[in-house]
Amino acid sequence: MGCSDVKQFLLCTGDVTKNLKSGIWNASRSVSNLELIKALENGSLQELKNTRDMVDSQTKIFVAPNDSLQNLDGKADDYEIIVKLFFLDGKNDSLNGRRETTDQVFFYLSQLFGIHSVSTLVASFPHIVFSKEGLNSSSNSRVYSSIDEVPQKEIQSWIDTWKILEEKIHDGKVKTLGVSEFGVPELERLIPNVEISPESTQVNNGGECKLPSELTKYAEQKHLKIFFHSDPSILINEDEITEVIRHAWPNLPARARADWVVRYTIVSRNTSVINRKGYLVKASLL
Repeated sequence: MGCSDVKQFLLCTGDVTKNLKSGIWNASRSVSNLELIKALENGSLQELKNTRDMVDSQTKIFVAPNDSLQNLDGKADDYEIIVKLFFLDGKNDSLNGRRETTDQVFFYLSQLFGIHSVSTLVASFPHIVFSKEGLNSSSNSRVYSSIDEVPQKEIQSWIDTWKILEEKIHDGKVKTLGVSEFGVPELERLIPNVEISPESTQVNNGGECKLPSELTKYAEQKHLKIFFHSDPSILINEDEITEVIRHAWPNLPARARADWVVRYTIVSRNTSVINRKGYLVKASLL
């Protein structure tokens, strides 16, 4: 396959919990994509061969060399599987793109890990932050200061995308849905217009444990769970993804952009211990 034929890449970090003991990153609530970046950089990713059944000739898959792709072997019921899907700027901002992304995610989870359904799917949309603490200091991405700045077209895209995710519930691939960085104004735009409401919202509150009373009251009324997270507004930028791919594949002919990122967390139902945690990153040439 010539360099000019390759247009897309799938990067698999392997199990990032193996790095927790090494002190590669800390567990603070500060805004950080350190876990993802270090997992990609330290893994010395290698090309996965014999992928004809998974991808076309324009896509290469790279995996961590010392971390075999462990299949759940039909034991998925023994685990709580939480997937967070980051819809990033780029090809997937159209409705067809969002559908393609969602289908790709479940296809790769099935092919690589034997995960055919997940307990919770959390959707993260671009341009939305719960607080300014969720911003990357080096990010030039557009971020709205308030719901009043969000175009109606983009709000409608949340609703339309959510309906795609609802289909996964109807198909038995997802049990519950959650959303990230949605406060009360965003939730008020989403919930009345969908069939299945989110059961949780994840917010980055800059390390503060106290939440706005407006959100806690609304969550109580809507039976929403609230979780904290430390994901930045831009999980991986063009410079970072280009460097990672070029390290694994020096023949990279141009810069790259991350189209979507998935973080999967597999927790034992019996022990509540994390069995495995990792990332999938889908990227395209610019």
